[in-house]
Amino acid sequence: MGGRFRVLVVAIVTACVATAVSPSFNVSNVLGSYAVIQRNKPAPFWGWAATAGTTISATWVDGKVYSGSSDASLAWRIVFPAAAEEATPFNLTLTSSTGNSVTLTDLLIGDVFFCSGQSNMGAVTVAAMANASAMVQQAADFALLRIFQVGTRPSSVGPARR
Repeated sequence: MGGRFRVLVVAIVTACVATAVSPSFNVSNVLGSYAVIQRNKPAPFWGWAATAGTTISATWVDGKVYSGSSDASLAWRIVFPAAAEEATPFNLTLTSSTGNSVTLTDLLIGDVFFCSGQSNMGAVTVAAMANASAMVQQAADFALLRIFQVGTRPSSVGPARR
């Protein structure tokens, strides 16, 4: 009986610790620091909360606070209004009604381009380009250029989650 009691105590302590350190919300994994947000278009941010009814809020580049609440599926969404180009990096701190926060750093607002094509697009590397060393040296002149590369394993059974 002593062994079962110890297992029960360990399980309860583990559950309490897991609950204490789990965040009250998270931001979708397709949103993150160093992102470029499309200018002149509404900017949706979303994620999932630990409980329904959790309010997530943030101050946008216009200085106003916007918020959204998690629904029965625990999903939350905030749609920030369209903003003009912002070449100065800024941080966006999302805060939940439970006091937890997530900060996305070094964000820009500008033009976003999607490139896609045949499978060999991913095979091109800087080292394989003509004048590669000169191009690498010139990269410092394009500090506001950001590249987000999606993996090659296509599988999506629902919205981008954790």
